[in-house]
Amino acid sequence: MGTLEPSWFKRCRALNLGEWGYSGDLLKSLSTFDFNGLQKLCIGASSNSQLHLLHEVFGKMEETAETLTSLEIRPESILSALASYPKLLSRLTFFDIRPIVASSVSGLWEHLSKVKTVVCWSDIIPYGDESDDLLPCLTNLTLWGENQFTFPRVLCSRLTHLTVRTKKSWNLKDPIYLVLPELTFLKLYDQWIFAAGIEAPQLRTLVLRDLVDKINSFSGRKVLEGVRVRPKVLHVDVAAIISEEYLVPILNNNWISLEELRVTYAGQNVSMHTALVDALLGKRRPGNRILPARSKPVCPNLLFFSVVMPRGNPTQVATIESDLRRLVADRKSNGGSLNVRSGWVSLPPELTNYAASHGWYADVENRDKWATEWKSFV
Repeated sequence: MGTLEPSWFKRCRALNLGEWGYSGDLLKSLSTFDFNGLQKLCIGASSNSQLHLLHEVFGKMEETAETLTSLEIRPESILSALASYPKLLSRLTFFDIRPIVASSVSGLWEHLSKVKTVVCWSDIIPYGDESDDLLPCLTNLTLWGENQFTFPRVLCSRLTHLTVRTKKSWNLKDPIYLVLPELTFLKLYDQWIFAAGIEAPQLRTLVLRDLVDKINSFSGRKVLEGVRVRPKVLHVDVAAIISEEYLVPILNNNWISLEELRVTYAGQNVSMHTALVDALLGKRRPGNRILPARSKPVCPNLLFFSVVMPRGNPTQVATIESDLRRLVADRKSNGGSLNVRSGWVSLPPELTNYAASHGWYADVENRDKWATEWKSFV
């Protein structure tokens, strides 16, 4: 640390004090530097013995880090120190306190008047009384955890982006119901049923990720078929063969406005089968029990269709690509056009054996960054 010049910290844009901890000497050094260019700070670990040193660092940042707008905090012990620096908090537009429970957060929200994005546990949404509006600029919310939650009306009226990563099992007969008039982006992990209770007339993009096939009852399927939202863009995971049987009835439920569909086959030994292509064609092949004998193509106004999956054996790849060419040819013969792509993912070597037994969806956080070979069919 002693080899770094103080001028380096004036130019530093992002600082990550990692999850494995850091020395008291490092904190002492940091408390002597200016942070004139700092924009993002992530603190992944801390101990109670270091709190007095963190106070010194935060004091220096409050004085000099006027461009700091993004803060990610992992240890709960730091929050009590942060509450003493309201000017520092008032600059933030991004606030991520994912693993922290409600009792540790009190006293912070009123200082976050400029925050637009919050990532937090599902039971600490920063609102008390229905009339409170502690975060007047909040429009982007990501919720983690296992607890059911409710939204205050004042937040529902302006939320534009919502991501839900809760493992709460919803009541199929009475799913949570929300009216989100400004929502344009919705991402759901695992609990897709949540979508059945949302009314969002402005929604453009719906992302359904990481389904683990817990919705295997008739009632669960019927709830999904009743999804109210009608986005222009749908990105969806298929985590087992039966999941394709859920997807087709959903798409068959009057999704006329859908323009882009991206399907990721993310489960163990899972690849594209005939059901989805048959639904897009409106033609049932032998063995397809999902579509009626006479059916119309689902999503007739679709402009972009892509499938993503780990690269399989050559025969499997050839079969899938043949189906995609068939889909393009059918659209052309009917006077339309469809941009179709396949994305073949190369798994990182360290995950190849793990994915073979668990499915590559197990690393859902990082898979979008993996090397993907795209091929177009026009």
